[in-house]
Amino acid sequence: MWRDSYVTDSAISLAVVLVSFIQIRFLTVSKKTKVHPVIPLVAAQAVIFGISPLYRILVDADPTVPFIQPESVTPGLAAGLLFSITLFAAVVARTSLDVRYQALDVNGREAAQHDAEPGQPSESVLVVAISIASLVAIVGTAANIRAVGGLSLFLAGRSAKVAAATSIGYLSYSPLLVTATITSACILRRRTFSPTLRLVVGLGLLLSVAAFLPQGARRFVIPAIAVPIVARVATIGIRFSKKQTLVVLGLAFLILGTIPFLRAAGAREQAGGWHVILVEGLMSPVSTLDRFLSSHDTSMPENLAYQIENVSPTYTFGALASEDVLYALLPSQYAYTPPSVHDRVLIELHGGGCVPGFSCEDQSVLGSLHFEGGFIFVAFGGLLAGWMLTGVHANWAKFRRPSTIATLSVAWVFAPIIYRAVLTPPLIWLLIVLVPTRLFIAALQTPNGARVLTTPQTESAPVL
Repeated sequence: MWRDSYVTDSAISLAVVLVSFIQIRFLTVSKKTKVHPVIPLVAAQAVIFGISPLYRILVDADPTVPFIQPESVTPGLAAGLLFSITLFAAVVARTSLDVRYQALDVNGREAAQHDAEPGQPSESVLVVAISIASLVAIVGTAANIRAVGGLSLFLAGRSAKVAAATSIGYLSYSPLLVTATITSACILRRRTFSPTLRLVVGLGLLLSVAAFLPQGARRFVIPAIAVPIVARVATIGIRFSKKQTLVVLGLAFLILGTIPFLRAAGAREQAGGWHVILVEGLMSPVSTLDRFLSSHDTSMPENLAYQIENVSPTYTFGALASEDVLYALLPSQYAYTPPSVHDRVLIELHGGGCVPGFSCEDQSVLGSLHFEGGFIFVAFGGLLAGWMLTGVHANWAKFRRPSTIATLSVAWVFAPIIYRAVLTPPLIWLLIVLVPTRLFIAALQTPNGARVLTTPQTESAPVL
């Protein structure tokens, strides 16, 4: 598959890496732009449609899924390059527009920043809010464990029964309320946390991770940890050294890269336990990297090329994705839910959706875009993503309101998740985190200079 057009595929993959590198350099010129939400998306783009294909060509890797063998991977890589170019074009255009606007309205911007500064809630209020959210998360997780059939089955890994029990209702997402309250605390409380608040925040993070990790739900484990961190960095400007950043990113990669081999049903028993798989992943970083670059984790170019060859676009231009989001607001056990965009693609390819017994490969967000409008919609998706994410960053840099910090933090974390997966489920996950976070911020923050509950312990917020 790779050897048939390795020259063309190598050239396209190198072009994706080059465009991604130039874009990251463009966005990291200023310290303020280092929290730009396009950066993690571009990093994911470089790995999935650049570095991974080059590695697969180098080692002549076999297809991840035996029956998914496109005649050529070139169409998938070409879609990736098209998206990267239009994304970059939109980022440059929107950034240039924002620079011109800020130059014309400096006084208005400073006034808006001053008006937007909130009063800080007392730590006791934040402790109570996080504790209540943690209690709801415990109840929701307990309900899921009971629906699965017990703690032992819940901890055993993914299975059809576990997937069915944990994919319906709102309680499955209840630990994300803890993430929302902790993120609110990281944004609203600009001073150093007291030991009590640190303890409550630490226990809340541990609870969120513990609720999702047994099923290998990286889509929630990553936001549960990363969203509060990004929020704190965007709020008070924490800086990490290059050494600290490399160490943390390296450990995070090894752990997250090992999760897919932890979550499969029966995998832990066969390997001798989850700790054995995790230790092997940490002790063999080269092997973990090889599995990541040559496994289904980064097989989106092949999957996308296979879709392009076998599934004709519907040219609905976002109508199906909008339908997905609307139906996701309804409890699935009480309302009919039509197949998602991803399931429609899988039905066309294999005759079944993303359920046990059928293939459930991801084509990346480009697969959803191509299904709804061909290469034209892929290009439009890049323009829209670049314009919107740059707008999110511009609003944060301009106003520094708690609401804009929350939106920036959630967008920064979920942009690569949406890019790697498909469109609508990750977009719904983003809303599940963002909406409660902004509601908590609106409920907890106080007017300028006001004191929370008129308690004498509360102090006014410092000006950034």
